[in-house]
Amino acid sequence: MSPDPTCSNNLHHEIILHTAAIQTCLKQIDKAARECRPALRGIRVDSPDVVASVFRVGWHPKLIEILSWLYGHYPGRIVLTCGHRKSKWTNRPDVHNTDLLRAGDLRSREFPNPEVVEAWINQNWDYGKEPYQVCKYHRSARCKCGNVFGIDTRKGLIQSQTCPSCAADYSSLVDLGPHFHIQVRNETVFIGA
Repeated sequence: MSPDPTCSNNLHHEIILHTAAIQTCLKQIDKAARECRPALRGIRVDSPDVVASVFRVGWHPKLIEILSWLYGHYPGRIVLTCGHRKSKWTNRPDVHNTDLLRAGDLRSREFPNPEVVEAWINQNWDYGKEPYQVCKYHRSARCKCGNVFGIDTRKGLIQSQTCPSCAADYSSLVDLGPHFHIQVRNETVFIGA
């Protein structure tokens, strides 16, 4: 539908046209969410960037299995804060930027005792390669150079902190906060009851 050249209110027609296009896109996103990620229903996401990361690449079946298992035990508390990270966000390959997503970060403030939840997850799931574990409760920072690195879980960033890659100072760093890092591989198995 294009604006009517004989109508004096073309702005109104433009708004209707763009609203219809937006509604079509929203319907397509909703359909993709229902068809492509049915196992992830009920899991909330932190931001529009995370929503985009959910659909950017396929997800490893073990990651979907673990997130679904967690949701079954903690309905309403599972909030995905990072899924697939484009390589520009990290200067090295990692489990967040694989073509078949093998890692996701979950908000930890939804849980009163995150260290207990971390231990419980690792008691029930075996990553399949020592010394790595399925769940790590930690805190990260990101530098303007794109490097993401671990920082003290309780203290966060401190004034003397610098980026280990480019030595940028504290003012160039962003505290990403404490969170659960969930990672899998083909050999990851459920070992709980």
